Amino acid sequence: AGLRGAAGQPPSPSLTTGDLCRLFAFSFGNGVLISSYFIVTLPIECKRIDENESAVYLGRFVAVAGLTQLICPIVGLVSDRSTHQWGKRRPFVFYGGVVGILGLALQWYARSLEFWGLYLFAFTASMLALNVIYSSMNGLIADFVPGEQVGQANGVIAMLSVCGAVSSFAVFHMIGELGPFYVFYIGVIAFTVGTTFFAANRPPTPYD
Repeated sequence: AGLRGAAGQPPSPSLTTGDLCRLFAFSFGNGVLISSYFIVTLPIECKRIDENESAVYLGRFVAVAGLTQLICPIVGLVSDRSTHQWGKRRPFVFYGGVVGILGLALQWYARSLEFWGLYLFAFTASMLALNVIYSSMNGLIADFVPGEQVGQANGVIAMLSVCGAVSSFAVFHMIGELGPFYVFYIGVIAFTVGTTFFAANRPPTPYD
């Protein structure tokens, strides 16, 4: 049984493990990108930019990724106060997913032209989008998860993230080329964002 809800509301049933996996599916996609982006993808791209200065360029990309995380508390604050018809978090998940997918597609295109200024712009957009989605997804814990299941929800998020990281390296090992790897990125983000978006399509239940 779930915890007692807000005053006047009957207790709601606990979420199943499947419910939690669907609700926080984006953790898998986030694990795929964040793990291999900085260990596989960006080091290879930076060598293509300038093999002698690849470490410098990699540091710049990492710095940009760090700066984009500053958007997280802003997203949390704005989504908490959102009165959108889709709910508080789902608009940020959806539009963040659209921007993230377009950013990844633009990175794929830019690398084929070796247009690295465009690549950096697309990378920045993708990182901002990932942070928007992840922050919004974390807000779903307060919106949907009974207090007694918060620990389980955090465990599911961590498990999905690790599984995403492992699968990312496994897929790259099988593909062996970076170009098609962007297609894998796009597919995973589209699937996991969609899963989280539709899983959150019900009125949230407040918990004490």
